[in-house]
Amino acid sequence: MRNTLALLTVTFLILFAVGCDHENDNPTITPENKAPEIITTGSGFYIIQPGAMTTLTCRAVDDDGDSLIYRWTADAGHFPDGAQSKSTRWTAPNNIGDYEITVTVSDGELKDENSVQVVVSSDGSFGEVDFAIGFDDLSMAMVWISPDCFMMGTLDTNTVKEWGEEQAVEEGIDPDSIDVYVEKYLSDYMAENYIDLDAKNDEFPRHNVALQNGFWIGKYEVTQELWEAVTDTNPSMFTGLHNPVDNVSWIDISVFIDTLNSRNPEVGWRLPSESEWEYACRAGNDSMRYPWGNDSTYSRVEYYAISGHYNGVGSHAEVGSRLANDWGIHDMLGNVWEWVEDKRHDHYRGAPDDGSAWLSGDARYRMMRGGSWYDSPQQCRSTQRNSGATGLRYQTVGFRLVRSGPAPIY
Repeated sequence: MRNTLALLTVTFLILFAVGCDHENDNPTITPENKAPEIITTGSGFYIIQPGAMTTLTCRAVDDDGDSLIYRWTADAGHFPDGAQSKSTRWTAPNNIGDYEITVTVSDGELKDENSVQVVVSSDGSFGEVDFAIGFDDLSMAMVWISPDCFMMGTLDTNTVKEWGEEQAVEEGIDPDSIDVYVEKYLSDYMAENYIDLDAKNDEFPRHNVALQNGFWIGKYEVTQELWEAVTDTNPSMFTGLHNPVDNVSWIDISVFIDTLNSRNPEVGWRLPSESEWEYACRAGNDSMRYPWGNDSTYSRVEYYAISGHYNGVGSHAEVGSRLANDWGIHDMLGNVWEWVEDKRHDHYRGAPDDGSAWLSGDARYRMMRGGSWYDSPQQCRSTQRNSGATGLRYQTVGFRLVRSGPAPIY
């Protein structure tokens, strides 16, 4: 009897233990792996000359946090820097035609794919060209900017009202009715044309600039890698070899440029003039607040600019992390403010109209352009201006370089 009871007790305990095995009742569910998603894919240039080079950029996300593998393929041309990174370069073939370049992004199991169309034409852009800086075998990718005319600054409502008053006089409007006429003229004008209401007084008056000479401009802001190679220092508050150097003053940059030119006296490295900077930033679009359009809802800012509103990281990012403008130049807006050559002026009255720097005025202050990672999209507009003392160093301020011609020949 005792043996029977003991056997029943053991059996009960075993059954009880099995019944309490929650892991068996609720087996662990392995979450489903999600495929990476390509957000944007682009080329620095979409129409280039035979043999020219362009940078391809892919921005992708993975909700699982997996490391991503990039692979670029093309039916012609070649990838001089390799084809397995989120940003790479493609050299066009010598044959004219339309070419498709495909990028595949994988987490090792699942993938996403997208493509870019690039036209190779004798009428295309010169693309980008590498120039040696004379230190550590490093080079700087630069883009040729051909001279032309453009409208610099922002159109203000007062100017439009002046147009309305002139037209009212021409039409013989009764003086007592001119104010009403002008307000209607302004309303009608704004209904058909864009006026940037975020513009500041120092962006006025809008004026024509006829650049007399073409120039090369850095495809990217000067990186910490380049700064370290030349100076053996890195003053940046946020470090990263391929991030823009920050915390550098206008005076620091002048010394940096002098050092570069001591190795390359025939080159003539320099800062851009303010008008050269805005011309290159706008990339042929001088009637919109951004190179990509007016974007009043800021829905496309994150595709092109590292700005405080979208970044969420609290610092600048690697140069070229966002899409280039239509002339193949990255980060003209956002990432870091960029020093230019011009002395500070709070308006454009009397500004040079030939593309040269405005060098009259108070030498203690210089202009900077473009906004930064810290600034809102409203402060990262093509026409937004800023200035600082020549000795100012700050974590939101960097620069890019230009050099004079000649234009490339293929």
